[in-house]
Amino acid sequence: MSQSAGSVSSNADSRNSPPQGGSQGIHGRLLVWSCVVWVCAFAYAIVRYVYFGPVSASEIPLFIANKATSFAAVLLFALSLILSRLGRVEAARAMGVVGTRLVPVHIGMSLVLLAMDRIPSLHVGDGSLRPTAVLALAVGALGASALFWQKWKPTHRHVGIVRRGVVALSFLHVCFWGAERWPATSDWHGSMPPITLLAAAAGSAGLIIGYRRRE
Repeated sequence: MSQSAGSVSSNADSRNSPPQGGSQGIHGRLLVWSCVVWVCAFAYAIVRYVYFGPVSASEIPLFIANKATSFAAVLLFALSLILSRLGRVEAARAMGVVGTRLVPVHIGMSLVLLAMDRIPSLHVGDGSLRPTAVLALAVGALGASALFWQKWKPTHRHVGIVRRGVVALSFLHVCFWGAERWPATSDWHGSMPPITLLAAAAGSAGLIIGYRRRE
């Protein structure tokens, strides 16, 4: 009798727990989609800044890749909020994880570009720092700190608020960095919107759609 009860319990547990292979397949597909997001961001940056714009092809491995990485990170964070709102918790978590891992890459590339003085939008005509660029760097540092805190304490009761805060700070980061150039549509290379504008739109969409958690 006890063996029968144990067998029933074991069968029930196996039915309730998701198959390992299926979970791995889902994560694999999400990783592929995350890579697709980055590749699309990379292709957009190449076409806008190199093909239509003034940036040399030699800048692709660092300057262009950095733009694509930051753009992809914001897109993945926004998708994470939207998927969470739709009840796709595992998918939202996976997108957030990939976005989080892109942030240190963006920071590292940005530091190299800063050291090489290869970020033209950082300065004004007389060589001084643009005030909005300084604000963008400060907000970006704050957002990165919040992101790493979330990674350090993923089960904290305020982690949802911090997650939305990271997207909000990313939104402010790209706004401070490029908003003053958005209205000049005649300067858009190939009539393609700046990456900062698209990132701001994605971040705001993620915040609006994912504002309220699914009940």
